[in-house]
Amino acid sequence: GQTDVGASMWDSFQSSWDKLKEQGLIDEDERLGVSFPNYYRTKDEFLNVIENDEEVSSKLKLISYEERVVRCPYRELYTSGRTDKSPRQYAEDFVPTTKTWSHS
Repeated sequence: GQTDVGASMWDSFQSSWDKLKEQGLIDEDERLGVSFPNYYRTKDEFLNVIENDEEVSSKLKLISYEERVVRCPYRELYTSGRTDKSPRQYAEDFVPTTKTWSHS
């Protein structure tokens, strides 16, 4: 969604939606009615289930916890030069992956 590399997926979604309004393809109510929901749990929210749910805590033992930024593997492959895909082929493969964010 949002890292220190490249464009923010969320900013790109919003910008694209705003352009649809500017082009007259949707009205203001439709523009304002869109939502791209996504929520990343905090460490405390994640650990709360493990620590405070007896059924879960009886089955799981937390060994460690860490947070990491996971780079987009599609972008990393394309920008590394380790692929012979054209920009069009890359886009055709990449764009459907964003549907996992906007269609869930």
